[in-house]
Amino acid sequence: LERFVSEVREMFNEKVSEPALMEYKTHFKVVYTDGRTFFSYRAEHFIDNGLWLHGGETIRVGTIDVASGRRLTTADVIPADKRADAIAKVRSAVVAKIGGEDNLMPSAEETLATLPENFYVGKDGLHFIFAEYSVAPYHYAPELYGPVEVVIPGYGMLR
Repeated sequence: LERFVSEVREMFNEKVSEPALMEYKTHFKVVYTDGRTFFSYRAEHFIDNGLWLHGGETIRVGTIDVASGRRLTTADVIPADKRADAIAKVRSAVVAKIGGEDNLMPSAEETLATLPENFYVGKDGLHFIFAEYSVAPYHYAPELYGPVEVVIPGYGMLR
């Protein structure tokens, strides 16, 4: 991490005379399982290298089929004839979470045109997680401070 910070500072012609404030945290947990056929996990990573105004958080999630060991895709849990409806529900949930259409990033329309594969099956539905700045600027959702997560109830029936 220190080498990475030094390289970035050198790229921006900054002197590396004093050590950067660095923080790295990671957390992994199983968030849901049916007890036999699948489990869903969540891996959270936070890094603050002292170069930006705030640290960055990355959340990687997924659902694993126990029998095959394969990570499930949205195609495994949402039938083809329900995909358009699911995309619309995810988009609506994101817009509601960030406080309206005006808070969407310019590139969000492209991001929200498909279902992200960064999702997991939960007891309450499908959880979709969008990276920082992929759908909304950091400052529009101060209670979120990072990735945007939405839950779509009624989905997640494994086929």
